[in-house]
Order: sequence, then structure tokens, then C-alpha cells
Amino acid sequence: MSEQTGLALTQIIEGVAKTASGISEIASASEEQSNSAEEVGKGVQNVAAITEQNASAAEEMSGSSEELSGQAAELQELVSRFKIEA
Repeated sequence: MSEQTGLALTQIIEGVAKTASGISEIASASEEQSNSAEEVGKGVQNVAAITEQNASAAEEMSGSSEELSGQAAELQELVSRFKIEA
């Protein structure tokens, strides 16, 4: 009977060791996933910042374009007053 008890305890200890190893692997994988998620989050923040910068630049360019269009119209009006005789 003591032999059977010893064998059962050995099997239990082996099972506990396997379980502990599995838990350690899961913890390691979870940490890797957490790090990857953090990197993805930083990437998303960078994309958002660049998108905001692009939107700001596009708005500024639109304003400059409107101003240049107005100046071109004024120049055309001024130039049209000149008469060239051939």
C-alpha cells in the first residue's frame, strides 16, 4: 500500500510540475501579447498624430490656395486695364 501511495504522490508531483510549467508559459505569452498590444497602441497614436498634422496642413494649403486665387483675379483685373497697340 505504501508503494502505491508513493507512486500516486510521484504522479501528483509530476502533474503539479507540468501545471506550473504551463502556467509559466501562459504568463510569458501574456506578457508578450501585452508588449505587442502596447506597441500597436503607440503605432495607432502616431498615425492619429500624423493624420491630424495632415489635416492641419491641408486646411492651411486650402486657405493659401484661396488667397492666391483672389490675388490672381486682382492681377488679371489690373492687367486687363492695359491696352497694347500693335
